[in-house]
Amino acid sequence: MGKVGISWQIGSGFGWGVLGINFALELIRTWNARPVLFEASGDLNLKAKDRSDIKKCLNGYGFLEKQRKNNPENPPVVDFPVFYCGGNQFQHNIQVLSSKDRRSIVFFENTHFDKKMTEAGKLFTRIYAGSKWNAEILRSRGFERVIPWAQGIDLEMFSPHGTILPRSDKFRIYSGGKLEFRKGQDITLEAFKKFHQKYPDSELIVAWDSPWPIIAMSMARSKYVKAPALDLNQKYNLEKWMFSEGMPENSFQNIGSLPNYKMPELMRSCDVGLFPNRAEGGTNLVAMESIACGLPCILSNNTGHKDLLEEVDCYSLEEQKKVSPLNEKDGTEGWGESSIEEIFSQLEFAYNNRDLNKQKGLNAAKKIQRWSWFNKVGELVNDL
Repeated sequence: MGKVGISWQIGSGFGWGVLGINFALELIRTWNARPVLFEASGDLNLKAKDRSDIKKCLNGYGFLEKQRKNNPENPPVVDFPVFYCGGNQFQHNIQVLSSKDRRSIVFFENTHFDKKMTEAGKLFTRIYAGSKWNAEILRSRGFERVIPWAQGIDLEMFSPHGTILPRSDKFRIYSGGKLEFRKGQDITLEAFKKFHQKYPDSELIVAWDSPWPIIAMSMARSKYVKAPALDLNQKYNLEKWMFSEGMPENSFQNIGSLPNYKMPELMRSCDVGLFPNRAEGGTNLVAMESIACGLPCILSNNTGHKDLLEEVDCYSLEEQKKVSPLNEKDGTEGWGESSIEEIFSQLEFAYNNRDLNKQKGLNAAKKIQRWSWFNKVGELVNDL
């Protein structure tokens, strides 16, 4: 197939990085392509086979560094297709141009766009929107050549079968994703505190670490919690913050930053996943991986979560109140605020119906099989 450029950093500790790793691996293994990286990789906590295969593309950006030094005023131009990553306000880091084919994969939650952003969309041969919601917003703002495309899952790693972390007899509720207002961990805390009062044998398992702790300051928008305090190194103490927000002793575990390949053991050791996210530009990779592990999940029925709920049997949080924007450039069209009472009800059903709950998770894991990276990268390559 030849060379394919990947314009963003790959790595194990963040969503774009995981997407990049799996995109590169599928290009190498299935399509006999040569991925070319435009940035040095981040941390790569991978299985031995993945680590061996990914080495085939780790030094691909070297020749671009030479071009940048020789001509620092202009981005290098390559003669093979390049995939770029886009985010809020349709921002792309265009370090390298392609003379042949430029493709954007974009995930965003801020629905504010101006004419300048729409014009930027004309640079790309194709725009892959991370969810149907993202695709609809882009089209409504005048973007062309847009199709929805959902990210994939490593089904060899994330499955209902395999080892689990040691666990007690507690009813364990898993919550994952970097700490921020958009992810709704404040809603999770408020709902769990009420649930724990009635069911003290429940336990909240959190994986909320983030490479960007400053994003947690967005919790200042919450009506349930205060934003965590940052220290001189611009970091915060998660446990201290949770206790300050009224979480009882021994009611939760902070897992910290587990490598992606160790997450299945954690997910399989829990009883239910809780994701009352206010907005997801994509289909929420953490939720997808949880579902693939057979963990029954409670999802807010808004934005990118809608794509999952259309095809996979999950608990759906139907009550979704509007989220007010902070200002005219803070677009929250389609965002949703989940109900504490509805979350409590869903948790209680899962708690009191353990066998049904487990079967629900296994059914969902079967349904999500078609969302493999093999299939999803195949969609991109076939379109290319």
